[in-house]
Formats: sequence, structure tokens, C-alpha cells
Amino acid sequence: MLSKNKLFLAGFIIIVAISLAGWGIWLWSLKTPTNGNANNTNTANANISNTNAALDENANSQQLNANSASIDTSNWQAYRNEELGFEIKYPNDWRIESQDGSAIISCNSEWPNCAWSLTISTTNDELNDFIQKYNKSDLLPNGDALSKIYKQEKLVFSGYPATKLIGTTALGIDNIFIFVSLINKKYVLSYSDVKGESRDAGEKITQTFSITP
Repeated sequence: MLSKNKLFLAGFIIIVAISLAGWGIWLWSLKTPTNGNANNTNTANANISNTNAALDENANSQQLNANSASIDTSNWQAYRNEELGFEIKYPNDWRIESQDGSAIISCNSEWPNCAWSLTISTTNDELNDFIQKYNKSDLLPNGDALSKIYKQEKLVFSGYPATKLIGTTALGIDNIFIFVSLINKKYVLSYSDVKGESRDAGEKITQTFSITP
């Protein structure tokens, strides 16, 4: 017959083993959700992601339109470029000219009151190729880039899917690009982020851009 000490030891070991097993099962249940919970969690995360994307897109559009919302464009004249396939409106005291396959819109006043211009062109580059070319456009001898895209935002621009790019320059004034990507054509609207009286009117001009058939 087993001694009392041996029986006590065996009982103690059995109790400890049962306790450890129960603790392990409890931990496992916390880390492994049921299929229903997992599906609910994934659906909730997807809904939150979609909501945030919509809010971001809304915020970007509002940010682009905020400063120039009160400018009256009823007396502006329309410019139609058959070669590039777009139309845009601009004030009577601004001018527009074609240059190297691009259209350049600028104001006629003297600097610094007039330091803003908009260039509209088409490109065969995809967005990533465009960014890479810009990042390599102004390099120091050691390879450091003076001009580099440091921010991009998805937005709906004049009804078209677009990406807003912001890039540094050697002069310390950011360049802004609105990259409109369609199935058969890509447009780039570019301007420098200079401060001045002409900036709000210039951004309003940009918003009147539309693509013609």
C-alpha cells in the first residue's frame, strides 16, 4: 500500500496539472475568437476604413476649394485648347499662352502682387514614373535631391479621379501638381505655392478645369 505521503504528493501533482490545463485553455480562448466574432471584426474594420477614406477625400476637396469659394467667375472668359483637349476659365486681366505643348495661365500685374501661374500639360508617364522623374530632376553632386515629392493625396478634382502632389524645390517654395489620370490620357496641372494676392484667383482658375470630348 502507498504511504500517506506518497498519496498526498500524487494528489497534489494531479491538482496542479488540472489547474495548468484549465489556465492554458482560458488563455487560448482569449486569443482565438469564434468565426462569427472574427467576421464581425473584419466587417467593422472595413467599414471604418471606407468611412475614413470618404472623409479624407471630402477633406481634400474642401481644402482645395476653401480659399477661393467666394470668388465670382460669372464674367470670366473661357479658353478651349483643342490640341490638349481641355477647357478652363480665367479673369479678363489674366493672360494665357501656349508653349511647348503646354498652356500657361498667369496674371498681368507686377510682382509680388502677381506671382502665380498655372501650367497645364499632358503626360505619358504613370504617377510613380512622374514622381521618380521629379525626384531626380535636381540632384546635387553627392546625389541628394533638391526637388522631391514629399506628400501625395487622393482626391476628386473637377469630377475626375486625381492625385495632389507637393514637392520641394531648391528655392524653398513648394511645387504643387494635380495629376489627373484617365484611361486614355493623363493631365498635369502645376503651380508654385507662392503667397500673394493672385493665389486665391489662381486656385479658382484651377478648379474651372474640365476635359473636353
